[in-house]
Amino acid sequence: MFLFAHLHICGTMEIVIILGDLLMNNKNGLSRISIDIPKIQHKKLKRLAAELGVSMRQIVLEALELVEECKYGNHEPNEETIKAIEEVKARKKLIKAENAEDLFEKLGI
Repeated sequence: MFLFAHLHICGTMEIVIILGDLLMNNKNGLSRISIDIPKIQHKKLKRLAAELGVSMRQIVLEALELVEECKYGNHEPNEETIKAIEEVKARKKLIKAENAEDLFEKLGI
């Protein structure tokens, strides 16, 4: 049995996954997958794994978590963000700046 999955990870990366025999027949409950991605994406994945000191597998697993979070996560603003939005709408606590550098200076960043 084979299944095909096409993932679009938060608008940044597309991965086509071919899932082979889905029977979990080893003691760890793991399934083996084969992933076909463009060579440039493979190089990026390999480089990122090396930079982060993790496996490519770990990056893919974390990317799947991010996809789920992006698609199904709670995107409601917290209290601090709601307060800031309300202040902007009421035109309170606005900082005027000549340019980005001036704004960063006034914000202390």
